[in-house]
Amino acid sequence: MTHIAANLYLLIIAATILFQLCLIAGAPWGRYTQGGQHESKLPTQNRISAAVSIFIVLAMAAAVTSAAGLWPRWTAWAVLALQMLSTGMNWIAQRALGVGTNHNRDARARPDRPLQLT
Repeated sequence: MTHIAANLYLLIIAATILFQLCLIAGAPWGRYTQGGQHESKLPTQNRISAAVSIFIVLAMAAAVTSAAGLWPRWTAWAVLALQMLSTGMNWIAQRALGVGTNHNRDARARPDRPLQLT
């Protein structure tokens, strides 16, 4: 059963990677990805994000196949390192957003002051 689930997961991952490759190539599917911020083609910066996400999805696929016994066990260490790096970067980004939020909250005489959360 584990092998069936892992193979199904790999099929979903393959479809996800194909979708990302189409976005990178200029498919007008911007409304279906990255929060739907762009109605058609993604700008260059967002295409780079799509390319980076392919590597993240591949690492996730390696972890699942490793756990299912379909891939050598050494990939788990690589994925753990990637997860630690991702966690650290998220922590830094959250602290930066928190600082920005506090600066916006403390600003006086802003027209959007009533809309800000306290």
